[in-house]
Amino acid sequence: MKTRWYKLDNAGTFYACLTNKRIPSVFRFTASLKEDINKDILLKALKKTISLLPNINVYLKAGFFWYYLEEVNNNVEVLEENGRVCARVYSPKDPKLYRVTYYKNRINLELSHVLSDGRGTLEILKVLVNNYLVLKYKLDIKVNENDSSLDEKIEDSFDKYYIKTEKLNVNNKNLYRYKKIKLTNHRINYYEAHMSAKKLLEIAHKYDATITTYLLGVLIYCIKEEMKTRELEKNIKIDIPVDLRNYYKSYTLKNFFALANIIYKVPNKKVNIEEIIKCVKKELKASLSEEKLAPRINKMESFEKLMAARLIPLLIKEVGINIIDYFTKSMSTTVLSNLGPVSFPKECEKYIYSIDNEINHINEIYDLEEWEPQKIKDKLMDAKTKLSQNEYLLEDFQKLKNKLETIFKKCNVNYKKIIQLEINNINKIIEKENLKKDIDDESIQKTKENLELLYKDYEK
Repeated sequence: MKTRWYKLDNAGTFYACLTNKRIPSVFRFTASLKEDINKDILLKALKKTISLLPNINVYLKAGFFWYYLEEVNNNVEVLEENGRVCARVYSPKDPKLYRVTYYKNRINLELSHVLSDGRGTLEILKVLVNNYLVLKYKLDIKVNENDSSLDEKIEDSFDKYYIKTEKLNVNNKNLYRYKKIKLTNHRINYYEAHMSAKKLLEIAHKYDATITTYLLGVLIYCIKEEMKTRELEKNIKIDIPVDLRNYYKSYTLKNFFALANIIYKVPNKKVNIEEIIKCVKKELKASLSEEKLAPRINKMESFEKLMAARLIPLLIKEVGINIIDYFTKSMSTTVLSNLGPVSFPKECEKYIYSIDNEINHINEIYDLEEWEPQKIKDKLMDAKTKLSQNEYLLEDFQKLKNKLETIFKKCNVNYKKIIQLEINNINKIIEKENLKKDIDDESIQKTKENLELLYKDYEK
């Protein structure tokens, strides 16, 4: 059979040049089902998904001028998860651009930004999960049958909607940047909190705002609280990835997004959340207008349209793109992304527990916004009950241990012994087969006391 190859879209070309350990550029989406995963059925579901979407089972290849994708007719596998979250999926020895793993009741899809953006990756996961559920439960539904053909799914929408326009001027001067903790060995830190979407929407509506607008307002408010008085003269700039499929007729599963942004200058330390949200709402509306989005598409596509750029060898392009990335990554304070609601066929919904971009159920115990000791004790007691119902996994305790080890490195030296004791306690839990016996009332009380001391240290 003749091997098929695919041209990269502009964003894919950019991320292909940045694919390394430091910048893995990987999306991860996870589906938690209500029953444990059957590996053999998952493999069949993946093969079925690839038959519908052959453009994901590809190798990244380097030409003289550009990268391109080459279809692979084998090398399809699913593995039990045992590695780091969002580790890079591409290497010269293994040029495949996605990874499907499973653990207990979870299906994980990790996919390179070279192939797709966040919405595209989510749509691919939905096809995979639907195929799995159809095969396992013999459901009578048709997967991936909508108004789009394969050609529409693999089209380069950047190229399709490119129209030369005037350059969009963005203020990148005098930006506020908070200090970041650099982890060793190219590790990535994840924090996850769960909340009710319904309640969040109700709160947003109280401010006459969408969820995205409200979260942007909250994020700016939190950044403002961290700023020193002398830093208030700086601008807070937040980038917002925008799914362009909502603005242009496109069914592509390739990259098709733009970075909108809002810029906010804090008038004073006493500004409240309501005033911030009003400004954000106005800024966001202007940033998402067609007049502002079109130049953003053209900005991403214009480099490939230059004849001179086409004739530059790939090796030189890579150097240039990495230099561009070095300077542009400092042109914002932070990024906020909202992928929006996720839907499945009604026949499938009853088998699905949740869809996440990174699973870590232990964060329901140690919620980022609830470090008050009494609340932690309450959540630990709740965890004890859930644990007896097998709702928490052994890996959750391993992740909690990793989180405490991170805190251990940052906290005051006087409290390192306390955190080390907690790490040792979790090690004992991990070594035991019966988790329920180890999470008793006494250990919960001890954890509460230790965390009270840690909390006081953080208050200082």
